[in-house]
Amino acid sequence: MAVSADADTGTVAVLDVGKTNVKLNAVTSDGFVVETLSVANPVLPGPPWRHHDLESLGEWIFASLAGLGRRHPLQTFVAAGHGSGGVLAGDDPDMAAGAVLPMIDYEQPVPDKIQLGYAPLSGSFFDRGSATMHSATHQARQLYWMQEHAPDAVAAARWYLGLPQYWAWRLSGVAASEASLLGAQSHLWNVAERRFAPIVGTRGWRSLMPDFADAWQVLGSARPELVRRHGLPEGLRVLTGGHDSSLNHYRYHAGGLNDFIVVSTGTWIVGFSGRTALDRLDEHRGMTLNSDVFGRPLGGVLTMGGREFSHVAGCEPPNAAVPDDVVLCLIARRSMALPSFGDDDGLFPGSAGRGRISGPPPETPIERKALALLYCALLTAECVEALGPGPLVVLDGSFLRDPLYARLVAALMPNRRVRFNLDAYGVASGAAFARRSRRRVSPLACCRRLCVAMASPRPGWAQQWFQSRLRKDISMSKADILSLRREMVDICRRMNSNGINQGTAGNISVRTETGFLITPSSLPYETMQPEDLVEMDFDGTYVGLRPSSEWRFHRDILRERTDINVVLHCHSVYATTLACHHKTIPSFHYMTGIAGGTTIRCAEYATFGTQALSDNALVALKDRTACLLGQHGQISLGRTLESALWLAIEIETLSRMYVQALTLGEPPVLPDDEMERVIAQMRRMSYGQAPDDEGVNDLARPREAV
Repeated sequence: MAVSADADTGTVAVLDVGKTNVKLNAVTSDGFVVETLSVANPVLPGPPWRHHDLESLGEWIFASLAGLGRRHPLQTFVAAGHGSGGVLAGDDPDMAAGAVLPMIDYEQPVPDKIQLGYAPLSGSFFDRGSATMHSATHQARQLYWMQEHAPDAVAAARWYLGLPQYWAWRLSGVAASEASLLGAQSHLWNVAERRFAPIVGTRGWRSLMPDFADAWQVLGSARPELVRRHGLPEGLRVLTGGHDSSLNHYRYHAGGLNDFIVVSTGTWIVGFSGRTALDRLDEHRGMTLNSDVFGRPLGGVLTMGGREFSHVAGCEPPNAAVPDDVVLCLIARRSMALPSFGDDDGLFPGSAGRGRISGPPPETPIERKALALLYCALLTAECVEALGPGPLVVLDGSFLRDPLYARLVAALMPNRRVRFNLDAYGVASGAAFARRSRRRVSPLACCRRLCVAMASPRPGWAQQWFQSRLRKDISMSKADILSLRREMVDICRRMNSNGINQGTAGNISVRTETGFLITPSSLPYETMQPEDLVEMDFDGTYVGLRPSSEWRFHRDILRERTDINVVLHCHSVYATTLACHHKTIPSFHYMTGIAGGTTIRCAEYATFGTQALSDNALVALKDRTACLLGQHGQISLGRTLESALWLAIEIETLSRMYVQALTLGEPPVLPDDEMERVIAQMRRMSYGQAPDDEGVNDLARPREAV
């Protein structure tokens, strides 16, 4: 039976399994690391897929653990690891490193067949805890791949274990599941409802999942045969272990901090907050639902900040700290890196592979490093803002090697207290504290090294980022702006010709470099010219004709919804008919999913042109790209003018079908789980988004010419 490790004496061996490197630390009971050994995490090319070399890594771990035991009074072993990998294990921890199939390296492409088959099974956001991310991330997707490739091997397996629990099993022979690891975007565990995701039952995996144990529980002692073979310490207690970032978060909790946001930096920028509301989590902006070591929900956000830094700074940036004057020079030149350079959208939907440098490019290696540091400070601020309120922000991790990073972050968040911790072994300390989970650690033990981050002396440069971070083309030439104005006029006229608008009703806005363009008030579209469109800033000021009376909801939607660039409002007949009855469009037809949810909501009525109407529209548009306006009309959003018009026409078509269906009685609706599958399929195929991209992301391919 697992028990709590309550003893305070002795040194803890903490295994920290990262994607690139593996560390074995000797940590005192107060969380101080006294020795660290490190090795590259070995990867083999396959077949059947690129995989981690568990046998050679195990030999290194056991030999290193024996060495640490000769130099330190080790009493306890605990492992921490990332949540993007697991091991399909058999009955014998020693046969082929205990693995039935090789452990998949998550940074490799997934075959199209696997991707296609997995998507409809992955469940809701709370079942997944995140969006479906790049490459082979997510343990459920890896297990699905294994089962499709080798169903007999999966059927013969005994356990499926997260990395910390795998190494605990290798040492103790006792298998366990653990909440923080399964709650780290494994797609196997629903943190909010504390149950396994539906895919576990659907695919017959429940028998592979061991009983749960807390991260701090003792599973047993190191197996006698390992002790004899490798010279491990006698009676070494083996704890369950947990997710690396959750353990890092725990050390601040254990040290007495309350109501804080922690941001850890490295390959990933990872932010956690225990007070983030579940309905605030937006999977399209890199937000996640994680679990703390107690199994409670942790609002999370992550983006591959380390990789983005490398794209901007180069492979071998200078070791020297970035001087203030270099940063100030870049700011004066209005040089800025804009997301995203890697193959992951991170916080900015649709940005993958579109990263670019706006303004004069950096000219020297130190300027490139400075620009990368600015960029990552801004990404950090975005992570914190996404998580919501919180008076205290704690920074830790590798970015703090440059003193300017914390100052830049503090400058971006003047209304929060920003602290940083130069301790580079947060995961190890948190894992060591886990053994004392029932008693709070002295604040001096883990929080005394928190330093105050003094803001950079010239923070005004940040406004440039917040105005321009999401635009496809930040530096628009005069020709570009004229072309955009002409397209807006054309779309306005097409609203009328397509029958979704009439007269001077309706209005359109498009995001620009400095704010947005919006149609003027009461000007017939037939006579409207490109130069008539009104330039507005987000502070409500404008240049030119009087803007549409609905400028408030255009401004607020563009400011709030960073995933879109266009707001289109019209008074289409059938949508307005439903809006006059304050009727939400239910999932009576699968195409209801085109707006991003199981329904298309109707906003509460408010007088046109008022802030109340804008506020009501934002509520109805939460997690949606379209809504009805009570006794008024409809709003459709898009990344481009074409996609917004397409969506508005589809909303009107759906409204007409629903009105006609109602003549026969209230139609039956599709269940939520089916609508989730429909929406996932639409997203995978970029359904309805063809105007945005050069080609739809489908598996069909044009036939080659003979």
